[in-house]
Amino acid sequence: MAWTLTVYSPDGATSLGTLTEAHHVRINRQSDRLASHLTFTVDLESTDDVALLQPRRVVKVTDGATDLGGYFVHDMPAVVAEPGELPGIAYTCLSLESWLGGGRVGGAVVYPFGGVAGKETTTVLNEYDPRRFGWHQRDYDDAGWITPNSRGTQSSPDSRLNALADQPAGWPDPDAEWLWSREMFDETGQDGMADQPGTAYFRGTWTPGAGVTSGTVVRVWVTAILNWVLYVNGIPAARHQRRVRGDWRRPYVFDITVGPDPMLFALRVEGGGRPDDFVDSADGIGAFLMTVMTLDEFDQEDEVVFNTSTSNFVCLDYPETVPGVTVGFVLKRLVDEAQARGALPGLSYTFDDDLDSDGTAWSTELTHGWRLGSTVGWVAEQLTEFGCDFHVTSSGVLVVQAQGGTDLSGTVTLDRVEQASLSGQGLEGNAALVVTPGGVDDRVSDLSVASYGRVETGAAFGTTDEPRTVEDPVAELLGRTAWPRDDGEVHLSEASPQPFVDFDLLDWVSFPARDGGTQVGRVMQIDGVQNDEDGSVDWVITLDAVSGTTNPVPSTVTENV
Repeated sequence: MAWTLTVYSPDGATSLGTLTEAHHVRINRQSDRLASHLTFTVDLESTDDVALLQPRRVVKVTDGATDLGGYFVHDMPAVVAEPGELPGIAYTCLSLESWLGGGRVGGAVVYPFGGVAGKETTTVLNEYDPRRFGWHQRDYDDAGWITPNSRGTQSSPDSRLNALADQPAGWPDPDAEWLWSREMFDETGQDGMADQPGTAYFRGTWTPGAGVTSGTVVRVWVTAILNWVLYVNGIPAARHQRRVRGDWRRPYVFDITVGPDPMLFALRVEGGGRPDDFVDSADGIGAFLMTVMTLDEFDQEDEVVFNTSTSNFVCLDYPETVPGVTVGFVLKRLVDEAQARGALPGLSYTFDDDLDSDGTAWSTELTHGWRLGSTVGWVAEQLTEFGCDFHVTSSGVLVVQAQGGTDLSGTVTLDRVEQASLSGQGLEGNAALVVTPGGVDDRVSDLSVASYGRVETGAAFGTTDEPRTVEDPVAELLGRTAWPRDDGEVHLSEASPQPFVDFDLLDWVSFPARDGGTQVGRVMQIDGVQNDEDGSVDWVITLDAVSGTTNPVPSTVTENV
């Protein structure tokens, strides 16, 4: 059956007509969704078809009842004249994933929180570029965090803590409270501070009152036990790494300018153990003290406007992983904000902060950022490294799954083929140096190193806070680079299972192996060309093999088919 190409309005909602003279039709679907495309040619004399194919209009392809995807007209078509043939116009249509933008294709981009107003200057812009997502951002949901424990103030110390409740010398605010992440005494008042090392997180939002407007300069005093970093509106503002005994209460003082939005103070404290025993660098229960003051006309501290108290802050006590946000959180925010500006009018989505499009809970949280102006499509591609797959259906629905590619038929073996070829790829690196603005670390695939020796590669993350927040992308990177791979290309016969009917992009299927048997691989590309004379289709399928002999750790395989 010949493919049907129907043209719709730019939002994909209104059918405008069907192409009647399209030929040389080719569909190319790739796992790199932004690279997928549809090409075809119409004769120059096909005025009705040419009139339909205006820029940004959507072309949906069907084969009877089978949906082959949606695309949109992008580049100006090329006029082709060959000897003995009528002049034709060749069209290249991009996949609907490119609605989100990517490369030189416009769509939607990453904006600052709440838009541009009030953020035009370089000084203020530094708060918003890159646009960060994670526990230290204003849009993070801390509803599940707990109220921290207070260990008293200088004017009213906790008698059980004695000197530890005293503020450092010269502290300007006797009413600021030492906030602790966990209760350090049992019900009888006995010392229970010998906790294991860990990391505590604190968040407090200050909405400036009368007399403190956007542009006002305020002074911040902060200290904590033991190693810590303070973020102000998501930007690292002060940090301390304990180097000698007794410096754990050293005050840090700095000035900041109040912006147009409420101020978020977020602090990460590495602690654990007894605060009076500084043998181990990890000793000390996570705790901190902070005061914010206005300045008088002589630039001297004037009035306390915010400080640490159990009513101003919440905390997260020693989580196992860095608290962050989900893939769904990031994409939902970016799409919602874009649509509020009028972009992406034809797009909808079927996921949320908690569940993917299949109703599966997100298993990974991330703390990461993207530069302002980055396209949402490029962000979506980056997010696949955190463990997700995405695509846009022909009806304009953005589907994001913790793992896409559930085999449509349950069991598919591509054993009836006209041609099959295998091409190997060597390992690229099994020891990755991870470089971030917040530090350097390395990750090693021990099994690969034992087999092949140490082969180093680099992974730079310029918009993440520290190496441990990108563990998933680094693991994904090593999963691809630490082992030789055996990719396959299969030319299907009409008797073989067919794309979009029996299997789809990213499905796991079986196909011929080097030893004459079969191996399991994931469908990475579907390329189909329709024969103009009889409507038959030549399908070429590219597969990424996961073979036990070349990659013994196929961690992403969820089904063997």
